[in-house]
Amino acid sequence: MKLIIKYTARLTFLLLCLALVKNCFSQDIYNLANSKKYAEYLFNNKDYSRAFAELERICFLDSLDWNAKLLLIKSYRKNKNYNQSLSIYCKNELIIPEIYKYEYKREYYITQFKNNFKYFSNDTFVVKNDDDLYFKIPALLLSDNLNECKNTLEDKNLKKDITIEGYRNLYNDALKINYKSKWLAASMSAIIPGSGKIYTGFYKDGIISFLFTCLSAYQAYRGFESKGTKSGIFFIYSGVTAGFYLGNIYGSYKSAKQKNKIISKSIFDKTNIIFDDWAD
Repeated sequence: MKLIIKYTARLTFLLLCLALVKNCFSQDIYNLANSKKYAEYLFNNKDYSRAFAELERICFLDSLDWNAKLLLIKSYRKNKNYNQSLSIYCKNELIIPEIYKYEYKREYYITQFKNNFKYFSNDTFVVKNDDDLYFKIPALLLSDNLNECKNTLEDKNLKKDITIEGYRNLYNDALKINYKSKWLAASMSAIIPGSGKIYTGFYKDGIISFLFTCLSAYQAYRGFESKGTKSGIFFIYSGVTAGFYLGNIYGSYKSAKQKNKIISKSIFDKTNIIFDDWAD
């Protein structure tokens, strides 16, 4: 009797396991529909590397799923894998269905812009429609080509929306920028050590440069006053002073370059923010 109960229990357990396995296969959590939902979930949560890995599998199983392929291109771009994104478009350009061509072309341009915005600021890029201006204008701002940017923004037929107005405001801000002259900064420090750095806004560096140069020059003077040109202190501190003085001039030149870079980066970052908001 015990043996019968034992085997009955084993058989019941085996049947239960088979039922569970069958249920799992019937749900098929790895089918295309569920994979797409999972990929979209990953993309919406900005987990782009895992999203494009899932989308690569989907596109391998169904090479004609144009929605999945478009999301794959976007995932590559969001993850800054620009070459892979562009490569998919180029491989499929001739077979993309008409209904998807606009979205694919737009995504291609967005990726191209993120990869190399200068392509859109060159004369080789011809504006054929209104959409092209959303690439041309920010590219001109990023290239600091304000003259051509002005001509484009003053076009009477240009649409007026939040994106274009954002670029217009940035253009006006760029006109007000007071870039620092590298040669003026160097010349100022040649006359008064550290003054060139103060002119570029690096006050602390300017004061330190002034103090170091003056103190070393004072020590050289004391050595000369004590023993004239035979003084070892005079020779040592004369060399130190010359080094500080020349370094102070070159440092002022570099500080002007650095300041201009910081100013330009502000416009650069704001332009990219407006572009990304429009692109998404």
